[in-house]
Amino acid sequence: MQQFESNKQKEKVYSALVLVGVIGSVMLFAGLSSAVLVRKMDKFWVNIHLPYEFIISTITILISSITFYMALQFARKGQKVKVIRLLILTLLLSIAFTIFQFKGWSSYYNSGNAMKSFVTFVYGQYGKNFKVMKADQVIDYDGENYLINEDNITSAELDEVKLFLRQICGVSTSLQMLNSILMITIVLIQFTMFRLPKK
Repeated sequence: MQQFESNKQKEKVYSALVLVGVIGSVMLFAGLSSAVLVRKMDKFWVNIHLPYEFIISTITILISSITFYMALQFARKGQKVKVIRLLILTLLLSIAFTIFQFKGWSSYYNSGNAMKSFVTFVYGQYGKNFKVMKADQVIDYDGENYLINEDNITSAELDEVKLFLRQICGVSTSLQMLNSILMITIVLIQFTMFRLPKK
């Protein structure tokens, strides 16, 4: 095992590892987000609205990260009273985060969006649990195309049906955008918080 000759070498290695971890997290988040967006554009998609408790829990965990960072700064300055107060505030915010997560998942579960087994992955998928009719004829989906009486429907007809279904399912991008902004902010704060100090 290689020994580091100085703290400077160790800091460089740790900084590189933190940077790789942050980049990996951002890439994972971007990949999953793009997968969801591609799936949403490809087929009919039932829009699931997340409970607002998740926004509150995200904000509380963000604030608790800031208070924890402030406690660390005051600890370096030797101000014990401020450190204790900020750590207690961080603990309370963490408890609030846990409570709002519990409430959010309970609300999500009670609204019928619970993942119980692999069978639930087909819930909301077109053709499995619901079908749309046009002029008293069912629009079928064969895995690639939408069909009426074995004939492909035109893209104009498909756009009409999608527009109609959008009125029922709704499109809510503001909540998704807010969650994306908060997640990016958290990643940036964590990156700046846990960066090793320069000596």
